[in-house]
Formats: sequence, C-alpha cells, structure tokens
Amino acid sequence: MNIKVLLIDDEEEAICKKLQRNAKDEGIEIVYFCNYEAGFAELNRNFTQYHALVLDAKCWKTQAEQDNDHDPTDDAISEGLRLLGEFEHRTAYFLPVVVNTGFSFPESYFSPQINAIKARIFRKGTDPDNLWAHLKNIVANSQTYQIERKYADVLVVFEKSEYASVKSDVLAFLKDIETETITRDTLVSIRKVFETLSNDFPTSQPDNIHPLTGVIWKMTSWHLHPDKRDKKQRPLPSPYLVKAMGYALLDVLLWFKNEMK
Repeated sequence: MNIKVLLIDDEEEAICKKLQRNAKDEGIEIVYFCNYEAGFAELNRNFTQYHALVLDAKCWKTQAEQDNDHDPTDDAISEGLRLLGEFEHRTAYFLPVVVNTGFSFPESYFSPQINAIKARIFRKGTDPDNLWAHLKNIVANSQTYQIERKYADVLVVFEKSEYASVKSDVLAFLKDIETETITRDTLVSIRKVFETLSNDFPTSQPDNIHPLTGVIWKMTSWHLHPDKRDKKQRPLPSPYLVKAMGYALLDVLLWFKNEMK
C-alpha cells in the first residue's frame, strides 16, 4: 500500500513539485495545495484518502492571498493549526503531521504550537531523505495505516466514490474492535455503513450471506432504536455481539466486492 500525503506549501515550483517528484521514488504520493484554505477544503472532503499532512509554517492562508500574490504573514501557522483543530474536532480523525518550513523567524516563535500536536519540524532545503524516512515511520506506526493494511481486501470497496463517505465509519468501528473500546458509536458506525451499501446489494443473496444481512439489520435496529413501549434506549449489546456484527459486515462486504466486478 502506497503512502498518500497532503502537502500545503506556497512555493509550488521550488518545493511542492520538487518534493512530489522525489517522493515517487520512495513510494509516497504527494497531493499539494498552495494555501491553507484550499488544502483543508480538500482534507475535509477526502480525509480518508490521506495518511499524513505536511504543512509549511509561513504559507498563504486563503485562495485570495494566493491569487493576489500577497506575501505570507508570520502568523500563518496559527491559522493552519486552527483549521487542523477544527478538522480533528469535526471528524475525530487524526493524521500524523509534519511541518516543513524555511521560516526565518526564531523557531521558538512557533515551535510550542507545533510541539502541542506532536509534529516534527523539518527545514526546507535539507536532505529530503530524512523527511521521507520520518513520514514512512510515523505512517507505518499509525493505527489507521495498520488497519488499512490488515483489512485492505475489504476497504477496496470504498474506493468507489459513492461509498467513500462512509470509509471513516468503517475505520472507526474497526479501530474500536481492534482496541477493545466498544461503545454505542461502534454500533452506529456499523449500521451507517450497512445502510449506505445495502441499497445496492443484489436482490438475490447466497445462502451464506442472506442470514448475515438480516442479523445485522435486525440487531442494530433493536439496540439503536428506543423501546416502543417505554421509549427508553435499549442497552448496548455485549462487546462480543458488536464484534460479531462488525465481522459479519466485513464478510458481507467481501461478497459485495465480488458482486461489483
């Protein structure tokens, strides 16, 4: 599995395109934008496609600044980190972050903010091999990447654009299963993925799949919908049952993947 990185840097020719070319030899695909506004718009649309984020500390904040060729301001990194915080709060999705900068101000000016998100700072113009090695290391050790590799045969279903919107839900319930942190949200994610794809399931389902789709639908409905008699929320099923439904859904997805061919 290749590593896909989102780069935001205002120097298109000297930095973005050069890093993009060099990264190919390292098995790293770089998609770049030259201002925070455009870069984070892409991240918010397609965040499950990316494994890491590389920010420039002194960069254009908006598309208008870029279009008007304004000089990037010294407080630009604060705007980038604000957008990062909003993204993480909205999605609960945490990408490894690196700051690659040629910022002329003393590093102490912005390093406390960078350290707070546990991002490493690299200097532009230095040997990029250290940057590639670091990116590979932090991505390989990230939980999301490990899950993507482990369940690659299933996650290929979500390469289709109409299903990409629920890939984050698949990753969410798989993380919960892997880390033994089962909550009601785990069940919600399983149900959301199932509902999104089930409308496209073939009408005729084989004998080993039909019972699974029925169980997933009925059990998630029973536990997530309030009791009709007293309107109270039903209790969460045992972790074993939630895991069983999650794994049953994976089996259904494998079948669906083959039907899509």
